[in-house]
Amino acid sequence: MPFDISSGGADLSCGLRSANFLEVEHRGVSANNDNLIRLGMNSAAVRELVEWLAVRGWFLYKSDGSVSSFVKSDYVPNLWHRITNGDYCVDETGLVYSVDESNVVDAPRSLVVVFSSMSLPHDGAGLSRYFEQNFSSIGRHLGSGAVVLRIADLDGVVGGFYSPTNFVPDRIEIVQSLIRRVAGERSIGADRVVLYGGSKGGTGALLHGLFNSDGWKCIAVDPVVDDSYYENRYNDSHWTGGRIFRHRKTELFSKAVESCTFHSEFDARICIVTSPSSPLFSDIQLLSEKLPKRQVLFASSRSSLIRDHPDVSAQTLRFVTGVMNMWIGGLRISGQSVDID
Repeated sequence: MPFDISSGGADLSCGLRSANFLEVEHRGVSANNDNLIRLGMNSAAVRELVEWLAVRGWFLYKSDGSVSSFVKSDYVPNLWHRITNGDYCVDETGLVYSVDESNVVDAPRSLVVVFSSMSLPHDGAGLSRYFEQNFSSIGRHLGSGAVVLRIADLDGVVGGFYSPTNFVPDRIEIVQSLIRRVAGERSIGADRVVLYGGSKGGTGALLHGLFNSDGWKCIAVDPVVDDSYYENRYNDSHWTGGRIFRHRKTELFSKAVESCTFHSEFDARICIVTSPSSPLFSDIQLLSEKLPKRQVLFASSRSSLIRDHPDVSAQTLRFVTGVMNMWIGGLRISGQSVDID
């Protein structure tokens, strides 16, 4: 279905009911070969249209600089080649994921769940921005028997942070249901399930680690726990300030902390990794202080190689994989605050 951006979003409602594709022409709106997401960063009218589409489950999947093409969420499995060729799977709710069992020799023994960070670039036109394959070599760093489950973040404009949105308000339940199913099909106990992510993925890992009551463990690296920084510093590049999300992150994490359960008085099942050199440090530290100290491993990196938020994941990888292997191996870690290199 073709659409001229100058006609406004209200006229779209009727025409989109039976459509699977939408082409928005923006020729002449910008001299650059930008897609509609990038144009929306500097135009309130374009931003409103992109949000209007996202709330209704329409995702940008290509752009030639003058036309941006969107696909309806229900039709994504028929379009995304990584799904049609079998690389990715889709469950009954539309959740996209992949399972890697190449590390299993005799039998599955543990499950590592990877939540995707923002893609590079985060505002690209392809659907891959919702499923960044960060830490692509993770299997080589894990013990034998570890299954790796990657979950896409197909929601919002540049991702939904694996959290409730107005398009998918029950995102928490959907994601946790998939993790339980993948673990259950392989007879992997809850105590051998480890959630991992950095930045946006860290947000997802921490959210689901806190909301989960089964005893899953979680490693969250410099998670985004407050929307304010990216809204103020980067003109809301994460598209969190509009009507896409059902909760502000501070509100959502407050609920997560209140609902959090721990299965041991002394053993940690939550690991938060950050650095004073990250602009997110104070927000993360404030959140961690609301959790029982004995059940949280709070690791603060003092590495001189960390100068900003994106550096934290790369410079703490050895520590993270160490904790990960201890947990998937069934070892226990006491809650504490530690400084790491």
